[in-house]
Amino acid sequence: MSSSDVDDPLIVEFISSLRSVGLVLCHRYRVLGPVGKGKFATVYKAVDEESGDAVALKKVAIFETMSVSSRSKCLREIRLLESLDHPNIVRYEQAFIEPETQELVIA
Repeated sequence: MSSSDVDDPLIVEFISSLRSVGLVLCHRYRVLGPVGKGKFATVYKAVDEESGDAVALKKVAIFETMSVSSRSKCLREIRLLESLDHPNIVRYEQAFIEPETQELVIA
């Protein structure tokens, strides 16, 4: 089944998100599969190939086209994640722009 065979936009988005499975981002994170999707981003389960740890990758697909206020909110989220240290909160590792897609990735 391809995204052109489906009319449901949610299914089309899910099929599109599967294209990232198996990719290695930043020469370090191997994408295992999508976990969830929001208005501006998709979260993927991945493995850090340097440490072997399971990680969450948040790919912000439209960072370049976001409004100034949305971009500012996204950057505030990154700064907040950097400051948090709690066993029940996903630990921030790094943020980078994926060169091939120009997506902001938060690990």
